[in-house]
Amino acid sequence: MAMRNIVMPIAPGRYDPSSLRRAITLAKRLPCHLDVVFLLPDPKETFIYTGIEPTEQDGPLSDIRDRMEDHGRSAAEASRRLFAKLRKEAGLELRQKPSLASTASGAWHRIKGEPQEMITPLARRADATIFTPETARYTLMADNVLEAALLRSGRPVLYLPGEDGQQVDISRVMIAWDGSSACVRAISAWLASGLPLQEVFLVHVADPHEDQPNSDSIRDHLAWHGVPCTVETRRKGAEPVGAVLAEAAVDLHCGLIVMGGYGHFRSWEAIFGGVTRYMIHHAQRSLFMMH
Repeated sequence: MAMRNIVMPIAPGRYDPSSLRRAITLAKRLPCHLDVVFLLPDPKETFIYTGIEPTEQDGPLSDIRDRMEDHGRSAAEASRRLFAKLRKEAGLELRQKPSLASTASGAWHRIKGEPQEMITPLARRADATIFTPETARYTLMADNVLEAALLRSGRPVLYLPGEDGQQVDISRVMIAWDGSSACVRAISAWLASGLPLQEVFLVHVADPHEDQPNSDSIRDHLAWHGVPCTVETRRKGAEPVGAVLAEAAVDLHCGLIVMGGYGHFRSWEAIFGGVTRYMIHHAQRSLFMMH
């Protein structure tokens, strides 16, 4: 079953018009429904995060929270107007409720709370969650909601790169095959997504210090779905696995990489680095990921 609805979470200062345009373009291409959801942080929760418990008599802190509240509402309203403008320019229908219509549509919503807590139920109600470099930006006060969606939702995450990466055709697909269950789930979700498909490459990075996964079974699985693929093995040298995969995507002119996200424990990757983070920050290709 093809994607019917996708969701794009945004937050104050963590998006720009090009991010919204990329999501709208994808919704039109599929076609499907796009929900843009403005995650409005709760100032009280922000203070608790820093170790300051709000009280009724905190004077200056109360004024700061009020200003943060006003700023958040202003940012949300600016976001709503921008999306309405871009939606109309793109010819995207406004649709607030579920529908079986086959035309692309969109809607804007605002929810208030802690982004890390809001993202999981938000992602679970959509076929995929969309991120861009701007919306996935990490700060000390705003944890990476992309990671939260990927690790907790059970749904795929589709990461759309900057404008340069968007020039590459996403119908040329590279599967970053590592034999993991996360990668198998990513492949299954991608096959069901309805994303455009022209040519597929199954690429594995061979590490002499690790057991090599068998690619025959996944190649046969793709064949049962009418998806022939070319199998390639790349040798790992001193460079990270992510660098080898990113180079392979460039060599093969692939615009979409299907891969498992955080195949190792997230804490392990945070300490030692990992393929997922490398690809997000350096690949300049669209990433279709499942954990």
